Amino acid sequence: MKLKNRFRSFLQFLILLAKDCDRSHLGILAASSSFYLILTFVPLVLVLTRILGFFFGPEGEKFDLLMVYVFELIPPHLDGVVNIIADMLKKSLFANKGFNIINTFFLLISSLGFINSIWKALSVITGEKNASQVVKTIKGIGVLAITCGFLTLAFIIPIVFQLITKISEVGYIAKMIAFFKIEKIFEILNSLIIGADIVSVIMIVIFMMSILRYILHPRINFKSALLGSGVFTILIISVKSLFFFYVSFVEAGLVANYGASYALILLFIWILFSMFVFYFSVLLSLNFHKYYYKKV
Repeated sequence: MKLKNRFRSFLQFLILLAKDCDRSHLGILAASSSFYLILTFVPLVLVLTRILGFFFGPEGEKFDLLMVYVFELIPPHLDGVVNIIADMLKKSLFANKGFNIINTFFLLISSLGFINSIWKALSVITGEKNASQVVKTIKGIGVLAITCGFLTLAFIIPIVFQLITKISEVGYIAKMIAFFKIEKIFEILNSLIIGADIVSVIMIVIFMMSILRYILHPRINFKSALLGSGVFTILIISVKSLFFFYVSFVEAGLVANYGASYALILLFIWILFSMFVFYFSVLLSLNFHKYYYKKV
């Protein structure tokens, strides 16, 4: 009987989620934010790299780290066009060796266009009136700060793992490890360093959970944010795989119709899919919290 009630409750939750998705017009919201992301992608990447480079060392390393996570989220067929964009960004980023604060300020303002589109979409989803422009700008800077913190953490973690591994090889420490029979732990650490995909997926889950918790506070709790970020990551990986098979079937036709620019068309489609998954995760977190915690 308990199982039957839980199943019925789950079905009711799915119906509520479907109705909310329909009411919010997810496709329109995703298309709007995709447009702003395409327009502001260059200043967004440049400002993140500039800020990280200013505080934490060589910008080249931070730029490469940023692109690692971009490649983690896109299908393999789009690697070529993203590499072209990355090369263009590198030229813009390193054209002037000096750190220009005024230039970075204007990059920051430009990159907030995409984040403001997210606030407008959230006002549609939650049914609340738009906050003032000042509040949205401050919150947008907060999102950039979380992103910088995430990238910094992603840069530091492999270094810490490598440092622990090196320390474990020191004579008397190696003997202590052998005595307590905890070599397996260090083998796992080594495998995590080598298998960067696992670390990347975990970091993406943590990042999305932080973003959802921040932008939807106080409407959701930790569990709802974790569910939303987990579903976001799973859907992105699943859609990425499906996208790969789709392109394998239609690539010849795309090349015939669009020529070499077909990869750019696919990139736009992928951005739209990604934004759709993001807003679905937002709605999932909100509805899960509303249905199971009754605190919204």
